[in-house]
Amino acid sequence: MDRKFSMQAQRLTVVAAVKHFSYATLFLILSTLLAACSSSLKVEPANYNADPAKELAELKSAVEQARAENVNILSPTWFRKAEDTNAEAAALVKQSNDLREMLDTIQLGTTQLERARKFAAISRRELAGPFAAREAAMNAGAPELYAAEFESVEKKFIDLGKEIEANDLKDAQKGGRIVEARYRQLELRAIKQHMLGKARRLIVEAEAQKAVKLAPRSLAAAKKSLAETDVYITQNPYSKEVQTRAEDVLRKAEHIHIVLQQVNAWSEHSVEDQILNVENSITKVEALASGEDSKQRVQLLDDWFLTVMERVKAMRDSQRFLNTEVSNLQLELQKLGREKQQQEARQLAAAQVDRIITLFDSKEADVYRQGDTMLIRLKGLSFEVGKAYIPPQHYPLLTKLQKAMKIVGTQRVLIEGHTDLTGSLSFNRVLSQRRAQSVATYLINNGSISKSGVTVIGYGPDKPIAPNNTAEGRRLNRRIDITLVVK
Repeated sequence: MDRKFSMQAQRLTVVAAVKHFSYATLFLILSTLLAACSSSLKVEPANYNADPAKELAELKSAVEQARAENVNILSPTWFRKAEDTNAEAAALVKQSNDLREMLDTIQLGTTQLERARKFAAISRRELAGPFAAREAAMNAGAPELYAAEFESVEKKFIDLGKEIEANDLKDAQKGGRIVEARYRQLELRAIKQHMLGKARRLIVEAEAQKAVKLAPRSLAAAKKSLAETDVYITQNPYSKEVQTRAEDVLRKAEHIHIVLQQVNAWSEHSVEDQILNVENSITKVEALASGEDSKQRVQLLDDWFLTVMERVKAMRDSQRFLNTEVSNLQLELQKLGREKQQQEARQLAAAQVDRIITLFDSKEADVYRQGDTMLIRLKGLSFEVGKAYIPPQHYPLLTKLQKAMKIVGTQRVLIEGHTDLTGSLSFNRVLSQRRAQSVATYLINNGSISKSGVTVIGYGPDKPIAPNNTAEGRRLNRRIDITLVVK
């Protein structure tokens, strides 16, 4: 009931009517109050034997749960009424001595929330498309990137919920199509910003540095790749190839600046100086390839390049042959005393696993030995929603990981980022890659591993270890897996 007067005020009104008015006046007052109640909401009588504090706690919890389920968006009017009544009930429990008024108010808030949930269920059905588009836009990071525009669409979505509450399904469905399209536009823009934002900035900066004149071919290649990838993302926003294409655009954009640096450096030298500089570089490479001092050849640069390339090719073929011979020799050595070596390896592996297991609390990580690798599943490492930076409270856990790496003496590490199925596929893959990269950066900066020894992969939701249809399953799937290559 949209209550204009408190239950206490209504009772006082009735008492006053009995004392000071005629039966006709009393009948008119009662009729008015009953009509006001029945026209908006039917409230069942409260249980006056209940504990107000306990009932209030349950109402507060129910309101918070409803907000988490987006009831405040899907049925905004009734949710707001329930929220306001909850606040009024809290004030009464704190200040009033009228038990009945407290419980009546709590009962009203509970009934209002039930009404809100009923309308929210209708909204979820009638506005399924806009609601799904809203979730996708949020998961893509649109609220952070385009706050004002997202807020504008959000207000229109809330208006749709109000139309559902007013039983205006036709207008709600019509407006829903517009809102859904705008959410999808924001999602697409957010995906492109995540994928192409840095490349766009680099291209703009290059143009400001006169790349049109100094590096026209490199600039044209980057802009062409950017335009083609932009169109591709528009047509295939959830494709696995989006990441590969975006990385190619970024490489081309970065290459413009390398070319500009070289052009600016060479602009201070004559053409002859540039040629002599290249000849000197080729001479050094040739000397390195041959293992002896090489006298500068009298020939065109292109011919000289070909000569050096042939020598490098011959060295490569020779190295491959030597590698094959070494591999064959290693196989023969492995046959000698294999059982003893395997036994020692098993003992060493078991000892390493035992030592590493003792490093971690059961809630922090699981440790598995898999042949020549060791998997450390950092289930205790969590990130803020939609974020990739590592909260400082997880540094002690990463310190334990560094100790584990020292125990096995690893020089190569595979860091995998995983998510659950919540949100868009493309955003989850990008987010899992960024989170895995954050762990890699931490280990590199702390001297635990060289940059060349780290491989980072973001799998998104592609490799779950538990069902995604439960909260616990989704929690387990949101993880960082560390694979250590054992010496």
